[in-house]
Amino acid sequence: MKKIQKGLIKSTRIKSKQFIQPTECTQDTLQLVHPESYLKTLEDSEIVGRMVEVPPVGYLHNYLVQKYLLTPMRFATQGSIIAAEKAYLNYGWAINLSGGYHHASAEKGGGFCIYADISLII
Repeated sequence: MKKIQKGLIKSTRIKSKQFIQPTECTQDTLQLVHPESYLKTLEDSEIVGRMVEVPPVGYLHNYLVQKYLLTPMRFATQGSIIAAEKAYLNYGWAINLSGGYHHASAEKGGGFCIYADISLII
């Protein structure tokens, strides 16, 4: 993300102070769309591997899947929520450099989409 930020700052009129670093999306927020039973399935690396369409992910210890895949996706999900809030309440527009997980639904992930950030925004 830092490379994208630097590139945008260098090639546009966007200032570094205009970037917002999101926090990690909480379980409570995720449960506004996703039932607890779905979130529990994310503790199974094989299921996550199928959702992201990268079967070898299924062979990784879930600690690694959580740390290097799902945690960054939760940050991106919160980034989508923040961008929507900023666009609606403050600026008229905003961009999340990650997120946009449009293939995810309440009880199903797929197409590299685990969390339904679009549904959370609406």
